[in-house]
Amino acid sequence: MAEVKNAFIKSKMNRDLDARLIPSGEYREAFNAQISRSEGDDVGALENILGNSIVPSGVFEDGQSYADNLTAIGYTVDERSNCIYVFLTDGTRSSNSDAYVKSGDGSNHFIYQYDVATTTATKLVEGPFLNFSKNFPIYGVNLIENLLFFTDNFNQPRKINIDKAISSSGYYYNEDQISVSKYSPWQPIDLYQEITADRVAANPLLTAAQGEYDSSMRDVVSKFLPNGGTATVSVAATSSTAIDISNINIPFYQRTQTTSDNVPQVGMTVGVIGFSGGKLRGPIVDTGAKVSSTGYAAGVVNLDNPITVDVDDQLVFNFNHYYNDSYAGDSRFLEDKFGAGRFSSFADKLAGGSPQGAAGLAFGRDLGLEGDRLNQFASVIANDRDLYNQMALTNFMKQREIDELSYDTQRGLPTGGGNRTPAPADPITAAYNPADNPYGSFGIGNFV
Repeated sequence: MAEVKNAFIKSKMNRDLDARLIPSGEYREAFNAQISRSEGDDVGALENILGNSIVPSGVFEDGQSYADNLTAIGYTVDERSNCIYVFLTDGTRSSNSDAYVKSGDGSNHFIYQYDVATTTATKLVEGPFLNFSKNFPIYGVNLIENLLFFTDNFNQPRKINIDKAISSSGYYYNEDQISVSKYSPWQPIDLYQEITADRVAANPLLTAAQGEYDSSMRDVVSKFLPNGGTATVSVAATSSTAIDISNINIPFYQRTQTTSDNVPQVGMTVGVIGFSGGKLRGPIVDTGAKVSSTGYAAGVVNLDNPITVDVDDQLVFNFNHYYNDSYAGDSRFLEDKFGAGRFSSFADKLAGGSPQGAAGLAFGRDLGLEGDRLNQFASVIANDRDLYNQMALTNFMKQREIDELSYDTQRGLPTGGGNRTPAPADPITAAYNPADNPYGSFGIGNFV
């Protein structure tokens, strides 16, 4: 028997023609039917529109005295997650001249997520600060990824992060959090902070500085300061001030007391990292000792206080108080972030095209500079012929020797009454022995 099929791809109802004359793709009449969208692979087929279902009673604020007085003043549907977002309130304010209701009747406002598949409702936000009103329905609702934007023409436009609201009950609790318009900062950010008891508990190396202030931008991956270094304990010692060491690595050759390079200098602080399980483990422990006046000689460093160490422990001279042995981030984070600025990738560019810049790189590396500071120094040298000539005439560039490098930064700190008195920062300077450097009376000068 012949079978007649009609695909209603025109999606057009035609009641003008006789039913026997309706062309293919059109239909005479339909109720609760849709053609433009199909639930299956039979696109163009005539099918029933999905109907509505009543939400079970007690889903929203069940048992609360105000539950029966709540009205849905707005909603939006997320078809991807099959969820409905509903705005509920018992508020009745008609204008801003009406008194703001902080509690009781008229102060109950909610934003809910209702999952159609599981028939469960999740409270996202609640509180008087929502300030909804039955007199101001919410028609402007947009869902962009996990951000729900809404406005009721009564309050300022708002938004919430659905994921945060679900993961943390009570995450939103005031207007500042949900308002799209944010307050501008009333003062610049402070790049320093107080060394509190909590910070000392987390990092005992800061004990002596408790109550003082330090920069909030820190190097946590370098074991020692630019004028420090490391050495390996070669003979175990118990409560001894004379420690046998080897594998000395002090990249910045101070030579303030000795006639040899790469040796511990008098006054250097001493920390220790323990060796166990075939590797160095743990944070730097402050021994409380310093290199004594007798300094270093014949593979032995003399300290002003006795310490106890094992073989293969590592001594760290002029150790970095902020060193974090468990830091899992990117050690070149700041360099990468600031690399797009004035001194971006200068090491690569200068080494291949600028003799002055290449010389500045070599000079800066011997100073112990790294990353952005090294690039910045090389940039100044590359762009200042007089400065380059001064550098080239120093004994440092002739013999690769240096006497002193000073890193010292001062900050404006809080004073009485909460006022801050800004103080000019001491820039990084490179100083040389005037006896050896014809320009030592004024040095190379500031390079930041």
